[in-house]
Amino acid sequence: MTIDIDVDMTPVFEWHVKQVFFFVMVEYKGLSKRRNQVVIYDTIIRDKDQALISREGIVKYPLIDESEDLRDVSVRLRLGYEIFPQFGPLALFGTGRKIIDFPSKDIGTCNFTFPTVYTNSR
Repeated sequence: MTIDIDVDMTPVFEWHVKQVFFFVMVEYKGLSKRRNQVVIYDTIIRDKDQALISREGIVKYPLIDESEDLRDVSVRLRLGYEIFPQFGPLALFGTGRKIIDFPSKDIGTCNFTFPTVYTNSR
C-alpha cells in the first residue's frame, strides 16, 4: 500500500506552536472483527518552512497483519496531527476518514491523495 500526500500545515503554526507531529493512520476490521489502527506514515514538522508536505508513493511503514488476510477488507485512511505547544497541554486534531476497498483477488497498490486541509477547532 502506498499513498500520495499533498498537505499544507502552515496555518497550524501560530505563535505558541513548538512543533507538530503529523500522521496517516489506516483503520480496518479483519475477520476477527477487531478494530485495528496502524500508522503508515508520520513526520515531525519543526517549523513553518517544513509545513508543506508533498510526497508521492510513500511506504514508510508497510501495512502487514500476520494474523489476518487483508483481502476484501475495507480500510479507512485518517490524517491527523498533534500540536506540541511551547507550554500547556498537547492538542490532537483529525480531518475525517477516506474509505478504500482493497481488490478482491490481489492486494495491490492503493493510492489516495489527501487534499490540502486544516481543521482548527479552537
